[in-house]
Amino acid sequence: MGNNDNGGSFALGLLVGGIIGALIGMLLAPKPGAETRSEIWERSELLRSRADEAAASLRERVGPAAEGVGSRFAPAVDSVRERGGSVAGSVRDAGASAMGSVNARLGRAQEEAEIVEPEAETTDATTSSNNGQETQS
Repeated sequence: MGNNDNGGSFALGLLVGGIIGALIGMLLAPKPGAETRSEIWERSELLRSRADEAAASLRERVGPAAEGVGSRFAPAVDSVRERGGSVAGSVRDAGASAMGSVNARLGRAQEEAEIVEPEAETTDATTSSNNGQETQS
């Protein structure tokens, strides 16, 4: 009915299976770890040198074309910069002029408001002294 081994046979089977698996793995492994690492290093060096060669060849082919494009577009870029600078100056001047005009109008509006307020106060005082009766002129 029950097995009173308390798991000892399972632990023994696990240990024996692990040892057998490790032995089979070492027998069937193609190369030792040191050899595998050195082969990976050599392949990475080969790939790196190929990438450097490809980059140098690309620079040789594309470099002159890029310089030619740059020399063709340089005058246009300079022209745009000059025009942009003059446009920015014009906009700045127009903005300053508009702000001056607005400030002048605000100053006049304030002066007119100050003139109207004292007249309103004298009208209120006249109305209060007449006790609500209108006078005809």
